[in-house]
Amino acid sequence: MVTSLSLLLWLSGCAHDGQALRDDAHEREWLATSARLYWQGLRWSDVDRAANFIESDLDRAAFRAHLDDQLQQQRVIDATVLQVQISEDPERTKGDPWRTGAVKVRVEGYTLPAQVVQIDDIQQAWYRTPTGWWLTWSPPPLDAP
Repeated sequence: MVTSLSLLLWLSGCAHDGQALRDDAHEREWLATSARLYWQGLRWSDVDRAANFIESDLDRAAFRAHLDDQLQQQRVIDATVLQVQISEDPERTKGDPWRTGAVKVRVEGYTLPAQVVQIDDIQQAWYRTPTGWWLTWSPPPLDAP
């Protein structure tokens, strides 16, 4: 009896761990897809597509204005998601993101008017809520008058 109970508990633990691994893999893929869609927006100068990954309406409006300015001077030729990591905060309180993520992206682009191609690896911070994955972004500081 004890061995059957031990086996049952062990198997139920394995099933739970297997589900957690599938959930993590699903979340990583969802984050990777979100990052690819964001970078496709930048690649094609589609400000609205890229801005869809900013959660706050006010921040999204500021993000659009910021991108409009940046895209006057810079172009993205290609972006490749290299690595995706996710984590979950066990100490999370109500209202906190469900998970956080880090995405490493290789970006190929150039600045106008020089048009010299540069390749950079950048790290982005993302966070997960019930509605999806969102890019962590803060408006740049205003220039002093």
